[in-house]
Amino acid sequence: MQRDGLLRGPTLNIDTRLYGQYNGQTWVGTPLGDVSGYVALIERSIGELTTPGGTVRLSAGGSIVLQQGAKIDVSGGFINYQAGLVPVTRVISDGFVYTLDQATPDRIYSGIYDGTFTVTSLAYGLSQTYSHPLSLPGTRWEDRYTQGVRGGSISLTAPSMALDGQLLGQTISGERQRVAPPAGQLGSHCLSGAGPRQCRLPGVFAYAAFRGHPEWGREAGG
Repeated sequence: MQRDGLLRGPTLNIDTRLYGQYNGQTWVGTPLGDVSGYVALIERSIGELTTPGGTVRLSAGGSIVLQQGAKIDVSGGFINYQAGLVPVTRVISDGFVYTLDQATPDRIYSGIYDGTFTVTSLAYGLSQTYSHPLSLPGTRWEDRYTQGVRGGSISLTAPSMALDGQLLGQTISGERQRVAPPAGQLGSHCLSGAGPRQCRLPGVFAYAAFRGHPEWGREAGG
């Protein structure tokens, strides 16, 4: 990360929600360097860690019975982020200003942008630093938003099943989640028995009144 450059030493604020690829390498926060180790050290509450849906695996040599009124729920939760000011670090290269997610390693950076400029008198060797009235701020405002997280999975394996209860796996898409998540982010269910193995990855699934072999089930939902 330009070890001998002016960016070595100062504190840089990155947005860990941003990611991409540069020269075939996936980056988080900024393509200037690998900060995944620092991201992994961010402390998270118990509530955040338990928000994703769980995993349920049931295997029986005889049969699996889920009585009416019973429910197996592996739905993913959500996190509400409050509004506030987010610190932003910008860097300068050849007179242009870049946020850290725009800063690539193929440029030479002259420093961190702070909205000031310095005038030096050649006659007296004196320097004076000024703040530009139209300079970019060091923070940006973000509105509150909801972030849905991945659903879990259900796997049932038995020669016969009587599922009179419900199998639930729902996910929530927040207002900023406009692109469908990868398959691994959705709830999934697999039913294996005497008939063909049934595995599906819908965003929302629900089973009810399921009796006999897995291929005889009725699926409701999307």
